[in-house]
Amino acid sequence: MKALLLATTLACFTIGTASAAPTYPWCQRTKMTGGTPDCSFTSRAQCRASVSGVGGDCIRNPSLAYGDRRGPNGRRNMHRGW
Repeated sequence: MKALLLATTLACFTIGTASAAPTYPWCQRTKMTGGTPDCSFTSRAQCRASVSGVGGDCIRNPSLAYGDRRGPNGRRNMHRGW
């Protein structure tokens, strides 16, 4: 019985510690990706080497470049278009 309890406890700890996917700072956009950024590059040089000969460009990861824009009051800055 103790062995079953120990096994269940260990299983819960190993399943509960899932790691988040890493967020890389550089993205490539090519015709092959349909214009959708492929953000899997750690440096601009690595990204440029990947698009070399294929055509495309390298941009900063939009989710990192703009981040979570919150104002001093803790709310998101929502700019009105008027």
